[in-house]
Formats: sequence, C-alpha cells, structure tokens
Amino acid sequence: SGDEVKIITGALALSNKPAFMAMTPLSISFMLPSDTVLSRDVIRSILESGYSRIPIHVPGRREDIIGLIIVKELLLLDPEDEIPVLSTRVKLYSLPRMDATISMYDVLNIFQTGKSHMAVLTYAGGNLEIDNAIQGNRDASHWGDAASAGREGKYNYANEEEEEEEEELIRIL
Repeated sequence: SGDEVKIITGALALSNKPAFMAMTPLSISFMLPSDTVLSRDVIRSILESGYSRIPIHVPGRREDIIGLIIVKELLLLDPEDEIPVLSTRVKLYSLPRMDATISMYDVLNIFQTGKSHMAVLTYAGGNLEIDNAIQGNRDASHWGDAASAGREGKYNYANEEEEEEEEELIRIL
C-alpha cells in the first residue's frame, strides 16, 4: 500500500542521511553555563524556551558541554533558594557524543535504547564536502558517498574519558 511504501522510503532515507543534516548549531541552541544559579528569572527563561532538556556547558565555552538537565525535575525546586545548576539537588545527565557523519538510522537506534534523547555531534574535519554541509548547506542532494569518509557509528558518552581530543564539538542533535 501507499503507507507501507512511505514507511520503507523513510527508513531508507534515514540510513542514507548523516546526523549533521538534522542538527541544531551550538550558536542557536538553548544552553546554560555550569555556573548558572537557578533563580526565578533563570527558571522562567528555561520554561519559556519550551525545551524539556537543557545542555549545560563550561562557562564561556559553549562547545564544551558537560551534560544536561531535565526541565521537569526542576519543578520541585524553590526558585527563592537560588540553587546552582551543579548543585547536588540538580541531577546532571551525560550526553552521548557521536561523529557528525553517523547515519540518522544509527542515531535513532541509539536513542531507542533509552539512554538519551539528545546527543553532541563531533567532527574533526578534513572532508570538504562534509565541511561545506556543516557550515550551512543542508541540501542532501550532493551528499553522495561522503558519509564513507567519516567514522560512522562511532560514539561515546560524556562521562567516559574522551579518546579523541582533536575533535571539535560542533552541534547538538
């Protein structure tokens, strides 16, 4: 039937589309520095953002994401207490890190394990076609075999030691 064809076509598209084609740039991602105090104004800003998960980064270094907080867990906090975001009263969750060239299908499989619904994409550079696409050209029609130039399927979690320090954290999926 037509619906079955759409489902199969969609699944095939996910296996051929790299994760960076669906990412949100760090520059426009709603994030908080780790030295943030959860005041009434900050909590209001978090709620107005509309996001359920907020990445936390090292102050002044948005590319250095240390984890995330889940917004609904802030509901039990009293804004008058002005609790630091890194307080023991606020749980900080790790974020998986994945190469930007991993297929969307692989990302979906990782997310379905239930460990995370968000990831940090990394990319060391070196492939002009990928570099151009990451810089803003999300048109997949030119993608071709560029995915094979990356390290598809490679990921690790933020709370584990980073083996690839040369990778630049570029975007959030």
